[in-house]
Amino acid sequence: MPLPTTNRFARDEFGGASLDWKVLTALICGVGIAVGATVYDGAEAPSEDIQATLSDESLPDQIFPGRAID
Repeated sequence: MPLPTTNRFARDEFGGASLDWKVLTALICGVGIAVGATVYDGAEAPSEDIQATLSDESLPDQIFPGRAID
């Protein structure tokens, strides 16, 4: 490839905005995955506590405490 063609290729800005959008989109996706993983790890213990609380009591016991419903 002759040198003038190489220089022209290096100075060409065609497609630069497209590359910027690709990098920005990849960055947003990466941050979203990192935040999702952090929230998932942090929400595991509270969700187990909620599950344990809900499995200990039935709905009629919560609506009518102290009454036996047959």
